Amino acid sequence: MIYSVGSNGKAEFEKAVKEEIGNHCEVHTFDPVNYNKRNGDFATALKPYAEFHHWGLGTAELASTNPRFKTLQQTMEQLNHTGRTIDVFKIDCEWW
Repeated sequence: MIYSVGSNGKAEFEKAVKEEIGNHCEVHTFDPVNYNKRNGDFATALKPYAEFHHWGLGTAELASTNPRFKTLQQTMEQLNHTGRTIDVFKIDCEWW
């Protein structure tokens, strides 16, 4: 299972995962933004390669004050991934 944080609507990483590892690999991509003029709708761009989730990952404090963010624990609970292993955790966050 792969978690990919920050996509900006680009699917190169997720596409490479499917091509190199295989379609059996479960990929989840997270971004608090879901659209931009350059890449369009992120969910549509990522659909062939990953399941898109319209939230970012952050601290408990951030998640409690901004609904566009969840903690890793909240994310894993919501997706029924608790107890599972994240084999690859890719983070690409501009300006951080």
